[in-house]
Amino acid sequence: MSFHKKLQEVDDGSFDELLKKIEQQTEDKAEREKLLTEIVLQNFMRRCALNSQKGRENLKPSSGTDLIPEKLKSYIENIQASEPMFVIEKRLTNSDLNETSQGRLSIPESKINADQFLGKQEIEKLNKDGALPVTLIEIGTDPVVETNLRLKKWKTNYGLTEKWNVVKRRNEEKFKSVDGVNAVIQLWSFRHKSRLYFALNVVEEEAKTGVAITNGNNGGGSSSSLNKSNTA
Repeated sequence: MSFHKKLQEVDDGSFDELLKKIEQQTEDKAEREKLLTEIVLQNFMRRCALNSQKGRENLKPSSGTDLIPEKLKSYIENIQASEPMFVIEKRLTNSDLNETSQGRLSIPESKINADQFLGKQEIEKLNKDGALPVTLIEIGTDPVVETNLRLKKWKTNYGLTEKWNVVKRRNEEKFKSVDGVNAVIQLWSFRHKSRLYFALNVVEEEAKTGVAITNGNNGGGSSSSLNKSNTA
């Protein structure tokens, strides 16, 4: 079986378009095959992660640390924090971005497994008090920006609140809708000195090709394909 045929087996249907794009970028056969492999495999792993949203399964990337953005890796190593865990990937909704809304980033309970990143006492506190102090870092900024927020729990949703509007305004250009489609973000969690942190990573999308590259230098700048339908 040819090299291209093997890659097509795990591709999402955009292989021919990707091949044409890469052929325009380089004439080197080895470099073309390297780029194709990175993009197609990233596409495949991202689809596996998104499909695992069903049935409240955790969205941990199938390749483990391979999908952790490089900037997040460096940040965690520098402060000697715990290993990051993938929480969710979602397309921002209008209510996440609307200034007149509740001022929160919605994290649908049905799309995550809270037991993976929350301790027993934290879950009890959320159920009792409805909120937990956390810190959000924006790995797409240089230097990394930290903001103290609150993780809130409602009947069917979690949400990052209190200073979310500050984060939203600071990332207005990255979050803004393009052709009516809002940005896609990833949330990762980790701990530093027992405090719960979330890392926000914005996924950039090329409108015509569907190729995505994360601001956090995911996998050394690897690309992936994302469906443009809005997610909760």
